[in-house]
Amino acid sequence: MSKKIRNWLFIAFIVLFISGTTVISLYASGFKINRCWPIQFNRLLIRTGMIIVKSQPSGAIVQINGKQQTFFSLNPWHDEYISTTAKIRNVPPGEYVVRLEKEGYWPWEKKVNVYPNQATTLLDVFLFRSDEPQMIAEAEQGALSLSKSGRLLYIDSAKKIISTRTNQETILPENKNSAGVWLGDANELLYDSQIFNGSGEVISDFRALLGQGTKNRFDEITERLYYQKGDNIGYLNLPSQSATLVMSSPNILTYQPQGDKLWIISAENGRALLQSFSLPSGPLKTELELPGVGIYEFKDDSRGEISIYDSQNKTLYLINKVDPSLKPIIIKDILSWQWVDNNTLLYNNSWEIFRLNIDTNTSSLLTRVGEEINEIIWHDENDYLIFSTVDSLQVFNPKLETTTRIFQAQKISAPTLDADNNTLYFWADTGKKTGAFRVLLQ
Repeated sequence: MSKKIRNWLFIAFIVLFISGTTVISLYASGFKINRCWPIQFNRLLIRTGMIIVKSQPSGAIVQINGKQQTFFSLNPWHDEYISTTAKIRNVPPGEYVVRLEKEGYWPWEKKVNVYPNQATTLLDVFLFRSDEPQMIAEAEQGALSLSKSGRLLYIDSAKKIISTRTNQETILPENKNSAGVWLGDANELLYDSQIFNGSGEVISDFRALLGQGTKNRFDEITERLYYQKGDNIGYLNLPSQSATLVMSSPNILTYQPQGDKLWIISAENGRALLQSFSLPSGPLKTELELPGVGIYEFKDDSRGEISIYDSQNKTLYLINKVDPSLKPIIIKDILSWQWVDNNTLLYNNSWEIFRLNIDTNTSSLLTRVGEEINEIIWHDENDYLIFSTVDSLQVFNPKLETTTRIFQAQKISAPTLDADNNTLYFWADTGKKTGAFRVLLQ
């Protein structure tokens, strides 16, 4: 090889080394050549951004604008796809659709913007299993309620107790005027003045004391079993099985025990009055006058308010139980609600979901849905919202403002969440089956 050729090779090597080093340095610094036509010399180099994606569970393949992302490889016959947790570097500024796919899970996607020298983060992505829901019992449409342990499910329309572990079902005696209520932490159901265990055996029978068809309520604070029979309200001390009459009035519409107080709503002269009665004895005191036209019901609430729902006018009243004289919080056009914490309430009307700050009594729109919403459920552990429409179950992630549809049927209602086992129970009519179903979320 002549000296001239060696000199040219040496110069070429130096040029390639400098060019390669420059390109690598620019790439490492977040720059990229702008491959557009016609060439814009003033924008030949552009500063890029980054997309960081983390999902639960991990291992989801990342797509950007429909293209699966791959690691750099010198092997042209083998692509190694990038999966979560992932950092997609050197992404030119612009708008992109990020999509995650994992076998056995519903796909997830979101439109994002990438900015120069910035990282766009998607750190709270939840993927939901695409398993077919399992039917656990035939039943007409009705309310579902889980025991606190999550081991038993009560189906009100069928008067059935279902074991969530074995699907074994127990049918209770038919009484249309009675609804089942779980007692505290025990796997025991109060139904028609009787207490049943998970096997359907009668543990206690109070029908001789209370009669049948009474409106029973259980107060977990005092462990008293309250009953409304005719014009009388009383309670039963379970250990001694002795009954105590609290009050008698022909005007009582509904009632709610709470420790040393009994709250009642009564009708008087075309008005509805909320009153409290101190136990074991004390004067009846009017706390609040409600609209005379309405169908009122106390709702269980351990947060700090007395919750009263008027189903006729779709209005919720939140009354401070410590100081009932304080002005109540009134929410109109409300169908269902869920507490996030002591100061935050999520609620929905037919098309929208709102967040209410109790301290300031101000509401803000969380999301608007293109379908009529029936019920909402808040997942405390993962901070996402499950909601049902007439024919679907969907999950909304407030942090990322994304929605995942997890099930569709002809008709759906009564979603109930077992947060410990991450299992969602619901009633559905699939066109082939009608009854209670369950599906594992993650």
